[in-house]
Amino acid sequence: MQEFNKITNINLQTFSLEKVKCPVCSQDNYEKYLDIKNYTIVKCLNCGMIYTNPCPTEADLRKFYENTSYHPVERLSRRLKYIFIMKFIEKFTKVHGKFLDIGCSQGDFGRAVMKNKKWEYLGIDLNPHMINYARSLGLNVLKGSIEDFAFLNDEFALVTIWHTLEHLHNPRKTLERVFCVLKRDGLLAIQVPDVSHPRARFQGKNWKYFDPPGHLWYFSKTTLIRLLKSIGYSVIFSRRSFTKMYVTVFSTKS
Repeated sequence: MQEFNKITNINLQTFSLEKVKCPVCSQDNYEKYLDIKNYTIVKCLNCGMIYTNPCPTEADLRKFYENTSYHPVERLSRRLKYIFIMKFIEKFTKVHGKFLDIGCSQGDFGRAVMKNKKWEYLGIDLNPHMINYARSLGLNVLKGSIEDFAFLNDEFALVTIWHTLEHLHNPRKTLERVFCVLKRDGLLAIQVPDVSHPRARFQGKNWKYFDPPGHLWYFSKTTLIRLLKSIGYSVIFSRRSFTKMYVTVFSTKS
């Protein structure tokens, strides 16, 4: 999402806020980490997870993404990047078939596999501008969140949540739903900004990913893996990127 040129069309001050518990350990024991843009970011004293608390309600957050104008970024380097990422992901896949791309944005993963008969791509997103653009490329994209659809258990061989988990209203709830729809030998691939990156610690509140209401959850490799394991996933690959301030984790069902 962060790679789009965007123009926000709603007043962020109108958001209703609600107290939330730590998405990793479900505890409510925290200390203030920093204040930014009229939001408070806290750190869980139990597991170290950093998150926005209070955060926008699900209804207001949905409205935010449905009413933000995006202009697609068309670059050959971007297309090649996602082809490379997809080839890397496929090194860890054991089965093929249906591919669910949560927060599909302009459909970069879809374009990377659209001529690959091993994959049946489906993207979901909340923003109509992203959806319309992805559809114009011939991609199968639906409007909504994973909770909006009656997907079958064990339906998808691959689920990607690429720079999207940090935007969601309830990341644990989404990952629990993914656990149900993922095949037993299927793969879940996640990439998020890394709050434990040295540049993030050095920049403090000026770190570009401290950006509520867009970014609400600030994962490290440790907290993301702990969240996945608490749901029942088995982590088969994890890596921090020191150049891009990202953490990447691939998981299967335990």
